[in-house]
Amino acid sequence: MRDRMSLIQPSTSHGDLSNRMARPSTMLLIMAIRSDGGHGLRVTNIVSSWAFGNRRRWERDLHQERAARVKLVLDAAGLPVMSSETHIVPLHVGDPERYKRASDLLLSEHGIYIQPINPTVPQGMERLRITPSPHHDDVLIDRLAEALVDVWGRLSLNRRDRVLAAE
Repeated sequence: MRDRMSLIQPSTSHGDLSNRMARPSTMLLIMAIRSDGGHGLRVTNIVSSWAFGNRRRWERDLHQERAARVKLVLDAAGLPVMSSETHIVPLHVGDPERYKRASDLLLSEHGIYIQPINPTVPQGMERLRITPSPHHDDVLIDRLAEALVDVWGRLSLNRRDRVLAAE
């Protein structure tokens, strides 16, 4: 395998401080492979801000895609997803007593923690703040939707059609 191996090493030349962006485990791997040498090993130096910057862009794009998927799935389930330009998915509860109970039920019955938001919003606008990550796959998103539908039913919370009619 050594004859087919390529290695991209973050550059630390020209006073470039971007080597701090490389993970220590990555640097250990680079050192281990280089110490073994091998005649077919090709080492390419690149500026790590470029290499890791592309990774960050990919993660950011995936993060936005996952948030959009959560919004789409929850909306399709008839849940009251509030408009948001960010990756945060606010879910309208609108009841100062039941919004905390919804959060508690999600955690105790479904193993899902979602932060309830109350002190920063006007009364009647209480919501759950869903913050999906790039690592939330379709299975987890579908499980979230099922759990929320269960909690909404158990607490008799308003679904999207009744919330929109009230606004």
